[in-house]
Amino acid sequence: MDRSFRVTGPLLDVLEVLLDAPGELHGWAIMKATARSGPTVYQVLERLTEAGWVDAKWEAMHPEPGKPRRRFYRLTPAIVPAARALLSERRPAAGPIPRLRPSLGGDL
Repeated sequence: MDRSFRVTGPLLDVLEVLLDAPGELHGWAIMKATARSGPTVYQVLERLTEAGWVDAKWEAMHPEPGKPRRRFYRLTPAIVPAARALLSERRPAAGPIPRLRPSLGGDL
C-alpha cells in the first residue's frame, strides 16, 4: 500500500464518497458529492490512482449520443480497509461531511 500522497481535506472527501458509493462513480458525480471544484477532484483522483488506491477506466461510449466518454473511478478493493482507517484517524469525531448522494446514472 503506497501512502506517499499528502492527506488533505479534499482527499478525505473523495475517499469518503468512494467508500459510500455502491459502485463506480464518474468524476462529475464525485465533484457534485464533495462540492469541490473539478481541478481539485481530478488532482486527488490522479494522486490516488498513481498510488494504487483507485482504479480508473474509460467507458466505451457515453449512453447518450453525442456526449463524450466518462472516466469511472472506484477504490481498489484491497485498499478499502486502509481508506476506512485513514478516514477514522483523520475524522474521528466529526463524522461524515454533509453532501448530496451521488447518482450512478444520468446527469447530475
